[in-house]
This record gives sequence, C-alpha cells and structure tokens, in this order.
Amino acid sequence: MTDKEKQLVEQIFQEMESLQKQMSELKDAIGDVGSGLKDIRSELNDACLELNGVRSEFNNYRSVFKRTEALFKEEFSEREKSHRSIQKQMDEIIELTNKRVSVKEVTEGISRGIKH
Repeated sequence: MTDKEKQLVEQIFQEMESLQKQMSELKDAIGDVGSGLKDIRSELNDACLELNGVRSEFNNYRSVFKRTEALFKEEFSEREKSHRSIQKQMDEIIELTNKRVSVKEVTEGISRGIKH
C-alpha cells in the first residue's frame, strides 16, 4: 500500500470517527429535546388540571348564582302579590271613603280585604 493510499485510509477513518462523534452529539441532542418535550407535556397536564379546577369552581358559582336568582325571583313575586293585595285594599278604602260611607262600612271593607 502506498503512502497516498495509507493517507486516504487514515482520512476515511478520521471522517468516520468524526461522523460517529457527530452522531453521538445528535443522539444526545435528540434526548435533550425528548426530555424537554416531556417537561412541556407535564406542565401542560398541570395547567389542564388547574383549568379543570377553575372550571369546576366556576360551575359551582354559576349554580349558586342561579339558585340565588330563583330565590330572589320567588321572593319578588311574593312581595309583588302582597303589594297588589295591599294596593287593592287601599283602593277599596279610598273608594269607600269617596262614597262618604259610614265608619262601620269602611271597617267592614277592610275586614273583607284582610280575609282575602
């Protein structure tokens, strides 16, 4: 084998070693990327769990709000009925008073309104 052939063989071996080193570095880099992706996945899972907790809490607040709203509507309806009843009684009293009826008739009118 000539010196030139030996030199080419040596150069080929050096390039092979260099390629093996580069492949090893590439393999390490791929491992680092994989590890980074696992970390990102873990953080995303944590964020999803937190978001689910927030969603659950929001649904609880919404449920409480709806129940409270229903109670207020019911209370308002009852008060409105009571107000209408009182207003009706007042109108009857005014009507009786405008007719200049006796105190006895006014008292009887009030009693009828209370019974209703």
